[in-house]
Amino acid sequence: MAYRRIRSRSSPPETRMSTAGRSESDNYTGEEGTTDEFEDVVEETRRQRRRSLRKRTATELERLHFRLVNEKVVNDITLERLAAMKTSQSKHFPRAMAFPNGPFIRPHPTFWRIIFGVSVLYALLLQFTLYQSYGDIKRVISWLDPVGLSQTSLDEKDYAINCSDVSLERIWSHIDIFAVGHFLGWGMKALLIRHTIICWYISIAWELTEVVFAHLLPNFQECWWDAIFLDIIICNGLGILFGLWLCRYMEMRSFHWESIKNIRTARGKFKRAVLQFTPESWMKVEWLNIFPLKRCLAIYAFIMITELNTFFLKHVFSIDTKHPIVFWRIILIGLISAPSIRQYYVYATDPKLPDIKVKLVSLWILFCAVGTVFCVWLSVVWAKYSSMTKNVEMEGGETRQCYLDSSCENLGAIKEDVLRRRRLLNIPSPDFS
Repeated sequence: MAYRRIRSRSSPPETRMSTAGRSESDNYTGEEGTTDEFEDVVEETRRQRRRSLRKRTATELERLHFRLVNEKVVNDITLERLAAMKTSQSKHFPRAMAFPNGPFIRPHPTFWRIIFGVSVLYALLLQFTLYQSYGDIKRVISWLDPVGLSQTSLDEKDYAINCSDVSLERIWSHIDIFAVGHFLGWGMKALLIRHTIICWYISIAWELTEVVFAHLLPNFQECWWDAIFLDIIICNGLGILFGLWLCRYMEMRSFHWESIKNIRTARGKFKRAVLQFTPESWMKVEWLNIFPLKRCLAIYAFIMITELNTFFLKHVFSIDTKHPIVFWRIILIGLISAPSIRQYYVYATDPKLPDIKVKLVSLWILFCAVGTVFCVWLSVVWAKYSSMTKNVEMEGGETRQCYLDSSCENLGAIKEDVLRRRRLLNIPSPDFS
């Protein structure tokens, strides 16, 4: 059936209709005897539009919100020249294409995809080392740098000598490169946590943690005035104040970004390219709204485990603090922690997130942590009942069970047993023995 268009100026006032938001079939009317067919077409068109614009269910909205939280959606930022190139270079970074963007997109989403991929590889590497002996791990580390990473013991500065001697000269001698590390480290932590009370609480709690583990890590032994004044008040305190000042500065800014393609001047393009390395937006965090104690304990445990992991790895494998591998590992852990803390904050504070999704993520993390601890416990039990350990009397009358193939701290006490067992098993002695 053919239809002809009726112009608005020739239509009577009562039959004129607005064309805004209507389909083309709404502006048609039929010949005589075709009114019923026309109404059927219009009704079918409206019915199809209602089906396409149907209201989403609560489950669909929760899934969409959860996906937007975990993977931040960005506009199409493909450059024609780069898109025309061969895709062979992308084969070197498969993790950049498979993993989600994460909560951050600056300077580029691919950067944070690679960071996430490196974090997964790092976690798998730690799991792999659980099944290796100390000698094998030490040989691999020494292969990376035969000069700087082949040490068997560390000559660290002793900070806990004659603590009653308090003078400006003595205090100045304790200010070294680690003071700068304290300042920059707590400035970074303040940018990640963004809460004054939690930052000060963790700073004080960390000094107490050093006292608890001082018998295991000699580097934690320091004078009381060093821990209270130099660490907590001066270095950590100034770092916290600086980081929180940056947070307040970013919170007051209004962000409006323009595409670099729309900027005409070379100076403007260069400025926009530099600003690409700054945050796209900034949000104010509120940790103490609901369940404040639970959230504070979670972020406290997160920071404590991360810091202790650094010191224990450095001490057990005898890696000098001045070695570049220590510095770059801290940078990597900082990059991994930034999106992790943001996602944890969103999971803990966003009421729109479904509980089942959060529980699944928590169960996955809990499974990895418990599985790792279980593997360590199983290796200890296996070594104990397979004649791989020996009771050694340490200084002070304490008796410990030491591995026959263990770290350099235990190797000196049972060196002869280690060499005898290696000769029995036809295992060559390593260079660090």
